[in-house]
Amino acid sequence: MFTEEQQQAMYSSFSQSLHGWEASPFKSNRHQIDIQRFLVEDRTQLYLVRAGEGPQWIAKRHSDWMFYYRELRGFELLGSQAPIAKLIAASDSGQFIVMEYLPDAWDTETMSLGEVAKALGRLHACASRNSRFLKATLGFLIRNTDSYAWVEDVEALREALSLASMKLGESYVPIELGDFKEGHLRSRDGECVLIDFETLTVGGIEWFD
Repeated sequence: MFTEEQQQAMYSSFSQSLHGWEASPFKSNRHQIDIQRFLVEDRTQLYLVRAGEGPQWIAKRHSDWMFYYRELRGFELLGSQAPIAKLIAASDSGQFIVMEYLPDAWDTETMSLGEVAKALGRLHACASRNSRFLKATLGFLIRNTDSYAWVEDVEALREALSLASMKLGESYVPIELGDFKEGHLRSRDGECVLIDFETLTVGGIEWFD
């Protein structure tokens, strides 16, 4: 974790970057940008941003380019029809993503787990539709199961993938979120919405989700 001085320096740096971002959706002479820290860690920094009296957004900065790139590609792969926070803008130079602010958490103690399963299913379906041009299909995975050195029973994995391909087709492209947990579930208009795609893997074993 950063010291308070390091956090303040990072906050100041981010504020200057956001205020000076020419492609920013916040750029307007009529608005005063207000930025509040949500979370500052060594790998990820979250900020709540408001432009004047307008809507609020979340600005997420990744210190590691790989995680920034994977999350941005995740947003693009899943598309606007998926049950995810809306992508507002992104900055490759600053490695930050601006997305819809969803203040309401999905409380699994009081809210339906069936709706969570439905959202996850919709998310996987959207990824499959948007990734037909990719090589990481079920057919590819079946032919390359020997490369999964961490799998104890490769034959069982191959059989499971083969059964899935009989239902979905060998051209189906599975995805794996890899970090599916309650803290990444939000509520929007009564529906479950997912956030955080920095570990999304195309061609992963999506049943793990």
